[in-house]
Amino acid sequence: MYVGSTHEYLKTSGSVGKIPKSVAYFRDHNDGGHKQNKFTRDRVLLEKETKMNPAVPRPFFYLGNTYRNMGEHKRAVNAYSKYIRISDFKEEKFMALYYKAQSEMDMGEVASSVSTFLQAFEERPWRAEPLAALATHYRKSKQYNLAAFFADRGLKIKFPERDVLFVDKSVYNYRFVYELSICCYYINRMSDGLDFCQQLLALNDVPQGVRKSADDNMKFYT
Repeated sequence: MYVGSTHEYLKTSGSVGKIPKSVAYFRDHNDGGHKQNKFTRDRVLLEKETKMNPAVPRPFFYLGNTYRNMGEHKRAVNAYSKYIRISDFKEEKFMALYYKAQSEMDMGEVASSVSTFLQAFEERPWRAEPLAALATHYRKSKQYNLAAFFADRGLKIKFPERDVLFVDKSVYNYRFVYELSICCYYINRMSDGLDFCQQLLALNDVPQGVRKSADDNMKFYT
């Protein structure tokens, strides 16, 4: 049976093990994600569900996501904080910390955001998304040594094969290389900067804007 007012999950009466992707598929002709009023609809459903079942963590996570998507970051932070306090689902708890940090950054609460990103990394040090966010933040703030510090560390993290929730492939494919292709110029790592630009140009599945940035930045290193 399905559990939840929205963002439902399938619950069985017994253990079924892991179903191979080759034999399992899901077809839904009325998926909520395609509704124009999705966020407003989800907000109403999830606010009601969290009031009716305040000890159940999952609705608070998706209520936080809904608020964040609607730009209501203070409410998002409160919902994620509630989820973090009562949840024991470690992977989803990591995501709640990560999304909470994003909302704090969008609110201009930089110190809190940095602290929460670091807390997320402490929870799951094989996930590089918090380090990518920090590298980007410090690069945009023109604190290039700090940006390179987090990018260098993140570059060592391999794709997390055992995790399944909201893994951002771009982080593991090119994001750290991109950050370093910019930062190295400002911290006198010219040889490294050239190498990172060349790496970006050689990688597959890199957005055109990122590829153009690498191509444009090559002249600063040669």
